[in-house]
Amino acid sequence: MPPPRLLPDIQPKARPALAEDVLRGVGPIREYLGLETEKQVYKLVERNKKRPGTAPPIFHDGTGLAARKSSINAWYERQERAVSGQAGE
Repeated sequence: MPPPRLLPDIQPKARPALAEDVLRGVGPIREYLGLETEKQVYKLVERNKKRPGTAPPIFHDGTGLAARKSSINAWYERQERAVSGQAGE
């Protein structure tokens, strides 16, 4: 029997654009972030658990780790604005 679909509102078949935005699994997330090891991805997840917002958004989707490219990009843009003094813009 297949596992239940925990998040039916984000299933790629229902939302094709989302399928292109979502990274599923440690490998694709590691590659997108340009990290050297999968362990670094897990460290980012732990950092966000301890101090939310201090690392790119990576979450558990019921089957494993996942991340949205658009959310990662937005997180990096916020970091850049904060460093350049434009946090409120």
